[in-house]
Amino acid sequence: MIPDSFVRRIRETHDRKFSTAVEVKDEQTSQICSFRTAENNPVNHNADHLARLYTVPIDTQQQIFQYGGLPKVFMKQVTTFQECSILVRQPAIEIMTYLNHTDYTRPVNKYVLCIL
Repeated sequence: MIPDSFVRRIRETHDRKFSTAVEVKDEQTSQICSFRTAENNPVNHNADHLARLYTVPIDTQQQIFQYGGLPKVFMKQVTTFQECSILVRQPAIEIMTYLNHTDYTRPVNKYVLCIL
């Protein structure tokens, strides 16, 4: 037989209602912002845009694929996923930085991209 005082203590402790206030955030928007760059012009990409996807506009896609700038296999992937995105990487940012600091009145600079 269970003592009546024990049952009363359980009822008192378990009848309490606890609540917390939680701010609901839009997870989809935060996830999109975390891996896509908002910069529409690739010339303006910098270290802040590293490891983020740049979505290529449709008119630029047509020009790139028309003149053979990207492989046909990539074109098939673009068709499958219905978007053309390119990862912004450190070597590209480095070359763009060099080009921005280049004095075009001087003889031509030559850049060698080494992948280690």
